[in-house]
Amino acid sequence: AAAASASAVWVPAVLLWFFFCVYIRISRSLLCQSYLYNPSTFSTSLVIVLLLMALALLGYTLPYGRMSFWGA
Repeated sequence: AAAASASAVWVPAVLLWFFFCVYIRISRSLLCQSYLYNPSTFSTSLVIVLLLMALALLGYTLPYGRMSFWGA
């Protein structure tokens, strides 16, 4: 039971930092206008961000149980 509670603490923190780094990457490429120089790389990173956002949404809305269905 102690391992489950420990993973319940560090997994969301790691995922939060991962999403933060992805958003920083997109913001930096928008700020530096790197999408003008290599649009395929920027398009790929936008697709990755959209897929990550869809996965995060599905993680809250898939009805595995009543608590996960309501996002609580």
